Amino acid sequence: MPAPYSLELRERVIRAVDESPHEIAEIAGRFRITQRTIYTWLARRKEGQTLAPKPHAERRALRVDEEGAKLLARLVDEKNDRTLAEYADAYFEQSGVRLNRVTLHRAMLRLKLPWKKKRSAPASGRALT
Repeated sequence: MPAPYSLELRERVIRAVDESPHEIAEIAGRFRITQRTIYTWLARRKEGQTLAPKPHAERRALRVDEEGAKLLARLVDEKNDRTLAEYADAYFEQSGVRLNRVTLHRAMLRLKLPWKKKRSAPASGRALT
C-alpha cells in the first residue's frame, strides 16, 4: 500500500483551493492527486476533523504461526499427497486449531509447501523421466 499524502501537502492543497479561483480539477492536476481526494479533505475540514493521515489498521496475526508452520511442514513430510481438507483435519487433530481451506492454502503458499489439489485427479500426462 502506498504511503499516505503528507500533512504539509494536504494543507497546501486546501490553501490553494481557498486562495485560488481555479477549479478543483485544475488544482488536482497541479498537485497530481485526484479530485475525489480534494473533496474528501474539504469534507473532513468542514466536519472539524484533522487533515492528518489516518493510521493504518494493524495486520491481523497469522492463524498459522511459527509453531503451526513447523507442524504443517511435518504433516507434508509425513504424507505429501493429502488434499487441503485432509491437511486441515490433521492440523486440527494435532494442534486443536481449526483452519479453513483458504487459510490453509495461503499458509502453504507462503511456506512453499506442496499439496494435492483434488481428491482424485487424472494423470498430468508428463513422463517421469
